[in-house]
Amino acid sequence: MTTSTNVKGHALQGKGAAFSQDGERLFPGKTGGWGHGLCECGQICADTGTAKARKDWHKKHVAKVAREQSAAEPEATGTKVEFTAAKKWWRALGQDGSTVLLSDFKDVTVAFDKDALTVVLQGDEDSVATAAGFLEDTWALALEEFARWKVEDPVYTARGPVAKDTYKESRERFRAQEDFLRGFCLDHEELYRVYTESALGADA
Repeated sequence: MTTSTNVKGHALQGKGAAFSQDGERLFPGKTGGWGHGLCECGQICADTGTAKARKDWHKKHVAKVAREQSAAEPEATGTKVEFTAAKKWWRALGQDGSTVLLSDFKDVTVAFDKDALTVVLQGDEDSVATAAGFLEDTWALALEEFARWKVEDPVYTARGPVAKDTYKESRERFRAQEDFLRGFCLDHEELYRVYTESALGADA
């Protein structure tokens, strides 16, 4: 049996039980006794007499692995489009919405920096520039329509004041809001037509 960690492939074996240098469990059925702590990756600690000491070693081992992996991960490069709307709309509009909106941009690769709430675009320079502008304008339009929908849609307004929501009703309201934003983005072909016509008008 293993003790889970936050780093895949690095679980502590036997809940800190004692193992030999060859990876054989020394005292089946208990975690005490002298021996080595064993990580799933095969690394062992110095000989010690308690499970606690082996667990403490493993925490440090996992922390080191996590730091090394983080340092090895390349920073996402490309054109970064910052999602400036409220963080709570990032999943529905920032990620899901962008995936749908840019689905027809075959020359553009889309990635997400969740920590920075940023969409990272790579590909043909002109296509990326168009995609970035389309995203920003469509996000703004989606939020405008969203504000209007909350006031005018009879089904939504029938929910009554937000302040009177129970926890369940609050979650259901939030899901309805997310569904609206995702649904707005699904009409991406018409949105792109409007965007390009607007852009051409601005250049005229």
